[in-house]
Amino acid sequence: MCQYLGRNPPNILAYGIWRTHSMKDRNGDTTCPHLWFVKCGHCGATGGDAHVEKYCPVLLLHDRRLQRDLMKHLHILCCSLCTIMLFIRLSQI
Repeated sequence: MCQYLGRNPPNILAYGIWRTHSMKDRNGDTTCPHLWFVKCGHCGATGGDAHVEKYCPVLLLHDRRLQRDLMKHLHILCCSLCTIMLFIRLSQI
């Protein structure tokens, strides 16, 4: 059954259409006739590679890189704070 149409029926008469097909096949290609014509606003994918922007692989990859960079900067900040705290403690001895 198609998850795309199950969540986003195009009109009131379309309820139930989502039960007649799958959203993607075993290879991950889009088979939903409605999703097939959706064009991703971010990467332009359509047809067999169609997806909504929320699941755009380009955006997901970008988000992972941002998370990795953020964690790296937080680690550096944490190490700097620990070094300062250690220096303060050693100077009090």
